[in-house]
Amino acid sequence: YPTSIGAHLADHPDALAEYICRAERQGERDEMIVTIEVKSDAFGRDDVRSDLANLLRQKLGVDVGVETVGKGETAHLTKIDSRQKPTRLLSL
Repeated sequence: YPTSIGAHLADHPDALAEYICRAERQGERDEMIVTIEVKSDAFGRDDVRSDLANLLRQKLGVDVGVETVGKGETAHLTKIDSRQKPTRLLSL
């Protein structure tokens, strides 16, 4: 479902089109963290991060962690500059 996240982010006015999901093992369970590029005036605002987390919880039906970053900051992970189809999931 990482690819469906992009469509859901389009519903938020501060989210840009780029994001990446990370699956991490936290003790006995796996956790998903979504790093989302946001507009410059929204970067670092807790209300935007919280709004995005709530939006994804409503749309996906599960809790995911959310981190916000500025424009272009996920490019080294998604490899959008060198791949036709960007990477959307990292498993750590």
